[in-house]
Amino acid sequence: MTSSDRERWNNKWDYFGLSDASPDRLLAANADLLPGGLALDVACGQGRNSVWLAQRGYRVIGLDLSDVGLRQAQTTAAAANVTDRIDFVQIDLDNWRPPPAVCDLIIVFRFLDRRLFPHLRAALKPGGLIVYETRHLGALAVSPQSDPRYLLEPGELAREFADWQTIYAAELAQSNQLIARKPGKNITQSR
Repeated sequence: MTSSDRERWNNKWDYFGLSDASPDRLLAANADLLPGGLALDVACGQGRNSVWLAQRGYRVIGLDLSDVGLRQAQTTAAAANVTDRIDFVQIDLDNWRPPPAVCDLIIVFRFLDRRLFPHLRAALKPGGLIVYETRHLGALAVSPQSDPRYLLEPGELAREFADWQTIYAAELAQSNQLIARKPGKNITQSR
């Protein structure tokens, strides 16, 4: 990502200020599926999902390009008294690659970089979950200025993870949602 990308996101978070700390609905509605352990929040923004996971006992790594968003995330984490459970890291997701088989849960909301798909797949431990929701081409009807490169094709998430156990998949008017489990048995889940 470029410095203009970072500036654009910094301006967005500056403009909107600190939002409420409610997690994304897809995540909260499926809390009973979450395995515990280490969670990776890709493009975490203001960190509301990271904080919510930390409140439920996860160790969380929240990644984002925006230093403004990450400062706001730290504020939210401090207010929730979970700073000891979260590491927020400013990182350029164009160049970042996670180590393999380290995460029990990966969440991605409102972010798409197709080059990361194989790396996200590899970063999950066997039996781990991915929870993913982002916009698809239907969003052009409401936001015609959106760049189609950052919008999913119809059914793309389900196809990308077709060899995994699909727990939930939906194509909404403007976004796709997916919860899928990586094949294999996670050692921490068997205890």
